[in-house]
Amino acid sequence: TLAVPNALGLDHDLARRCNDRQELICATARLVRDLHVNLGLAHGDLKPANILVSRDDSDAPTLVPIDLEGIAREKKATRDRRVTDLSRLARSFLRKRSVSRTEFLRFLLTYLGPGPVDREAWKLWWQRVARATLP
Repeated sequence: TLAVPNALGLDHDLARRCNDRQELICATARLVRDLHVNLGLAHGDLKPANILVSRDDSDAPTLVPIDLEGIAREKKATRDRRVTDLSRLARSFLRKRSVSRTEFLRFLLTYLGPGPVDREAWKLWWQRVARATLP
């Protein structure tokens, strides 16, 4: 287990902050994309409580994923595993009202990567995540 000094769960940090919410949401999207695409990891229990936010003296956030015991490693996380992780995160965000649907859409667009995103491609991802998120 890794000790993360002065860390809060992402949901608690989002609840306390108003001036850098968008930055924090986008940093979370980049972290999750890095786990999925670059490291080939699917968390399996991805939720705000399993992402810690530590802040240095300049108040810059560092995000650290925790609860990695059941993590699945592949060359690249499959689309189904990615959708499962994203929908679990969306459910947690929306249930606790820590992130709005608009903010989650911004999260998803950042997750999909830099550069122009094909309109139909992000719609398909949004629909997949929404279907998996809603009961």
